[in-house]
Amino acid sequence: MRELIIVFLIVLSVFPLNAQDYLEIQGKYLDLKENKQSFLKSQSVPIALIGVGSLMTIGTIKRKIQKEFPNTNISIDDYLPFIPVAELYISDVAGVEHLNTVYDQTKYLFLSQVASIATVEFLKITIREKRPEGGSFSFPSEHATNAFVNATVLYHEFKNSSSWVAYGGFAIATLTSVLRITNDQHWLPDVITGAGIGILATNFIYYYRPLKNFDPLHISDKSADLHIIPQIGMNNCGFYLSYKF
Repeated sequence: MRELIIVFLIVLSVFPLNAQDYLEIQGKYLDLKENKQSFLKSQSVPIALIGVGSLMTIGTIKRKIQKEFPNTNISIDDYLPFIPVAELYISDVAGVEHLNTVYDQTKYLFLSQVASIATVEFLKITIREKRPEGGSFSFPSEHATNAFVNATVLYHEFKNSSSWVAYGGFAIATLTSVLRITNDQHWLPDVITGAGIGILATNFIYYYRPLKNFDPLHISDKSADLHIIPQIGMNNCGFYLSYKF
């Protein structure tokens, strides 16, 4: 059963989407096939991560690889995935040029998380892979998925204005994934596949922009009145949000 799910995942990751092929703009039709094909080709990295990670769960290779990693026992990997989100809003406040308004950033971040985590939870429940330390629901890694979603949102928002900000999130996401392995919470294919799912889901959200015009309170028109400030404490983390009506 597990092998069938893995094959289905690989096929799904490379199968073309049945999206609308033409877009009407001011009475004229724009051919989207070439644009869509170009987008799908550009997803070779996350698709490869998903494919390779999925195949590595078959057999004993993941156990052999696990022995090559040192053992650690630290919990910082529970908090690291939130750093790219904090960096996102701090960069907004600092005035770094970004792609979308704060409202749209938050909307696409939320949608990316929902899409990716729903996929991860379905696979966890279906495959029921054992963790290195003996626990259940190892494949794929939710921490790695979450971290790479946040890093990819950061990349899309700042890739045209600040490479340091745009790529910094991927370093944090990679560190998170490594620590999940060294803490014996996940195998290498768990985090590789989780990274691929996180990147791919976020790329699709930013490409298709679902709920693009959903703004019932017209917050995008008053983005200066919206303030989102990350807060990280010793035992908790979150955001302070205020909006002036």
